[in-house]
Amino acid sequence: MWLSALAVILAGLLPVGKLSVYDLDFSAYALHAWTVHNKAGERVVFDLNVPQQIVDWEVRSARADGRPALVKVLKSRRQGISTYCCARMQHLVQTGAGLTALSMGDKADLPRQWLRRAQAWHSQQPPTERPAVAASNAVELYFAAEQSRYFIASAEGKTPGMGGSVEGLHCSEVENYLAPGKMFADLMPALPMENPRTLAILESTGEMEGSYWHEVVLASIEGGDGWKLVFLPWFISPEYARETKLAPADYTAEERALVETAREWAKANKVHAAIADFRGIRPEQVAWRRYIITTFYRGDAEVFACRYPATIAEAFLGVGTLALPQAIVKRHKATARLPIERFTLEEIGGKIVAVPCDPEDGLPHWRLYEPVVTPCEYAIGADVAEGAVSDLSDERSERDYSAIAVLNRRTLATSALFHGRIEPDKLGVEMVKAGRYWGEAWIAPEVNAAGMAILAAIRSYQRVMPRDGPPDLDVTPDSRPLDRLGWRTTSTTRDLLIDAYVQDCRPEPGLGFEGKLHCLCPELAREESTFIRTRTGKREHRPGCHDDVLFAFMVALQVHRACPHEHASLGQVESEDFDREGAIAEAEREGVPPWVIHGGRDPGVDRGEEDEA
Repeated sequence: MWLSALAVILAGLLPVGKLSVYDLDFSAYALHAWTVHNKAGERVVFDLNVPQQIVDWEVRSARADGRPALVKVLKSRRQGISTYCCARMQHLVQTGAGLTALSMGDKADLPRQWLRRAQAWHSQQPPTERPAVAASNAVELYFAAEQSRYFIASAEGKTPGMGGSVEGLHCSEVENYLAPGKMFADLMPALPMENPRTLAILESTGEMEGSYWHEVVLASIEGGDGWKLVFLPWFISPEYARETKLAPADYTAEERALVETAREWAKANKVHAAIADFRGIRPEQVAWRRYIITTFYRGDAEVFACRYPATIAEAFLGVGTLALPQAIVKRHKATARLPIERFTLEEIGGKIVAVPCDPEDGLPHWRLYEPVVTPCEYAIGADVAEGAVSDLSDERSERDYSAIAVLNRRTLATSALFHGRIEPDKLGVEMVKAGRYWGEAWIAPEVNAAGMAILAAIRSYQRVMPRDGPPDLDVTPDSRPLDRLGWRTTSTTRDLLIDAYVQDCRPEPGLGFEGKLHCLCPELAREESTFIRTRTGKREHRPGCHDDVLFAFMVALQVHRACPHEHASLGQVESEDFDREGAIAEAEREGVPPWVIHGGRDPGVDRGEEDEA
C-alpha cells in the first residue's frame, strides 16, 4: 500500500523539497526501528497501515507547506491511530532539540501503558540512533542531550503544567474526556500555532451529536479554525473483508447506497483514496459487513454504522440516544474526580483495614473518592460479571468487569469503588469486608447467572438487603433462604432499577441537584455517557463499553431506599420501640442530620465548598 502513497509523492502532489529529513524519514524509521502488536496480538514491524498512512500524509503535507501540522482525526474503530500519534510525538522530540510533546489519553491507566511502550520503542532503536534518556520522576521520556521531553498524561488527572511551549500535542479519544472544554482551555495557549515545527493531532471515534467532540468536528467542517479534518471510514481498511461468492448484482438497496457513498468519498478525497488504493467497495467487504451485522449486531445496521461509520454523520449516530437525561450526564462529568487513595481491604487482628496498593500491578482494588466518615452510614451494591465480551462483534474485546459501589447515605456521594475481574465467590468475600469496613453497612449484589456463588459467600453477613419485605435483624443470618437476598434483575425490575436511578439523579425545579446523587467517580460518569437507548428501546451500554459500575451504584441506591437507617452515634436501628423524637433531638445536639433517623434524604444537605466546582 505504501507504494501507492510514494507514487503520489513522485507525481508531484507533495513538494518533497520543502520537507525536513525527519518528516520524510518517519515512516521508514518506524519500519526500521520499532515493532507493534497487530490485531491478532502478534509483534510485527511497525509498517504504517492505510489509516495511519493517510494521517501521516496530512502531517507531511502541512510541513511541506511550512505550516504547523494541526489535524483532527475522526476515525472508525481499531485503526491504530493512537499508536501512530504516540510514535509521532516520540519521534518529534528525539529528533529535534529543545522540543516538548504531550500525549493525553482518556483513561487513568493509559499513561503507564503508553510509557512502557515508549520505553520499549526506545530500547529497540539501534545504539547509534538511540538518544540517551535521563532519569525522571514524571511519566515522561527526557532526552537530556537534546533537552527534549515527551510527557504522557490522562484526561482523568490534572492537566499537566508544561511551563512553556508544547510543540507536540496528541489528545486521544477526546469524546471520552470528562471536562474537555476546561482541559483544552488549559492546553491550547501552550501550543505555538505559528511555529512550523508544531504538530498537534486530536483523534477520537464519534459518539453522539451535541457532544464536545462533535462540536470540534463541526468547527473544522464549517472551516476557519485552521485545523485539517481527516475522516477515516471503515472501508479503507483492507482487513475488513471476507471471502465470498457474492456479486454486485446480489446487493440490497442499502448496500448499493453504501457503494455510492464510498464512491463519493473517493471523489472528494482523491489523495486519501490513492494512498488506500481504494477503487470502490468490493464484494468481500460487503460480505464482511453482512456477517458482522447479522452475527454480532442482531441485524441492526445502525449499530454497525456507529462503530464502523461510512460517513461523518454515521460516526455520531450513537447507536441510539442517551438513556439517561443529558443534564445528569453533564453534571456527573463535571463533579467526577480522581481517587484520593487506592487500597485493598485485609482482615488483620479481627479488624478490616485498608492497605495501600500499587494500581500498576493490575489487580482489582478499591478507589476512594472521599474520606471515610465516622459516624456515618453507607449503602453498598455490586454488579457481578457474567463473562460476556463488551463488544459482540469482536471476540478479542474486553470481557465485563465486576464492581462494588459504596454510597454515602448522608450526602448520596459516590464514596468508593471496587473494580476488576474477580470470581463471584471472592467478590462476595470482598463485599463482606467492605460492609464491615464502612461501619457495618447494608449490602446487596445484583443477582444474575453468577449470583448464587456471591450469595453463598455473603449469607453469614447480617445486613444483606432482602429481596422482598423489610429486613429482619432477629433472624439468624445462615437461616435466611438465599432466594430472598440481593437484587434480582429481570426485564421488569431492570427498568425499575434504571428509572429509580434517574429519579435519584435528575435535577428538580427550584432545587437543582441538591439532595441528588453526587458523582465523584469518573468511571461512573464515563459509563453514563455510553449508556444508550437502542432503536428497539432497550437501555444498555454501547458495544465495546461497560455498565458494571453504573449498575453497581444503581443497586447501592436500592439498598439505600430499602434498608433502615441507623443513628450513627447511638448505634440504634429504627424499630417499633425506637425513640424517634429522642434520637432526633440527640442528633441535632451532636450535629448529625436528623434525616438520618427519618429514613429519607435532606435536599438541603451541605456537601462543603470543595464539592461545589
